[in-house]
Amino acid sequence: MNKSLPRRLTSHSFMQTGQLQIFHQFEAGPIEVHWHEFYELSLILAGEGSHVFNGVNYELKPGSIFLLTPADFHGLAPLPGEVFEIYNVIFSEEFLEEELRRLLFDNNRSYLTTFTGSLFEQAVESYRRIETELSHQQPGYHLVIRGELTNLLVALARHGATTMQMPERGGISDFSHPAIRKAITLIQHHFREDISLPQIAGQVRLNPNYFSERFKAFTGSSFQRYLINLRLEFAASLLRVSQVPVTEICYASGFKTLSHFERVFKSKFHQTPYAYRRYTFPVDLEEGRQLAAI
Repeated sequence: MNKSLPRRLTSHSFMQTGQLQIFHQFEAGPIEVHWHEFYELSLILAGEGSHVFNGVNYELKPGSIFLLTPADFHGLAPLPGEVFEIYNVIFSEEFLEEELRRLLFDNNRSYLTTFTGSLFEQAVESYRRIETELSHQQPGYHLVIRGELTNLLVALARHGATTMQMPERGGISDFSHPAIRKAITLIQHHFREDISLPQIAGQVRLNPNYFSERFKAFTGSSFQRYLINLRLEFAASLLRVSQVPVTEICYASGFKTLSHFERVFKSKFHQTPYAYRRYTFPVDLEEGRQLAAI
């Protein structure tokens, strides 16, 4: 990955040979704000700097590890004189079995934390095994890779439960219904896509009318309102931290027309997307401080 990459990184471009790829890279300059169609698990091996994760600026240092879903966006930059050494594993949703998906996402949390000591050493070894197995592709290599990735994600879920917690994506008043929990995760990871209530209800095996009632009871919001709110929060965060054109943000957030996007944005934030950008302060990745919008 480098500064010239497109803002939206597609599965087709980065996973032509399968459902998982690994990259061992060195970055001396900033990586601009972007988002993915896939999941990404990244570990900082060396270097210090800043990380804009869903519009919030965090410190990165050796041992920093973070998990990105297709709903997240981020950008990062090393401090002057520093070079990031990074292990990245990108993978498709097929690698997240149901039990692992519940462990990671039922608590409505995103993950950015720091592994230290033996935990860091074990994580590095897991990345190296994935890299070796993917390179050599000996019989059973996919089983080893799946096992190592699962180990990393379980460690992240356990460690993340007691360390830094990212802002939640929408409140839930009651997680007692397993189908609604699964639906919430599906919506939060795919809200930028053309999804519908009947489609999500079908995936969690509920009648659409019953699903609609239960969803509103548990979230306090209709399906459509919940979906639009996620899209608007994503758009607002991008407006705060990037100079991505408003039209591109509109479509990247899941809206089909600019006029609809502008109308619902103004209804929620009481100003147009253009005015919102003018009066917010995007994070400057290179200097790690906030600057007035251009």
